[in-house]
Amino acid sequence: MNGNGTVDVSADRRDIRVCDLETDKDLVGAEYETTMGRTINVQAGPGRQCVSDSVFFGRIRSVMLCYGPDVNPEGGSFRWCDPRTTF
Repeated sequence: MNGNGTVDVSADRRDIRVCDLETDKDLVGAEYETTMGRTINVQAGPGRQCVSDSVFFGRIRSVMLCYGPDVNPEGGSFRWCDPRTTF
């Protein structure tokens, strides 16, 4: 969690919820890795909103919260990320 958004992972590490806490033009996103080796991006915003996602095969192994004008790592745009949390 940072001042821009939150990311919550369920106790069984199958569900994730990303929330944008600011009413601005920036997005909040979570880049998470599963135990099956997949990397998935979920984004919320701009503006105050939340988005949820679920893992059907495996569990969430690690997650990194990012925020900025574009939180998609493939876009190569400017973003800020908190350190990756591993479970």
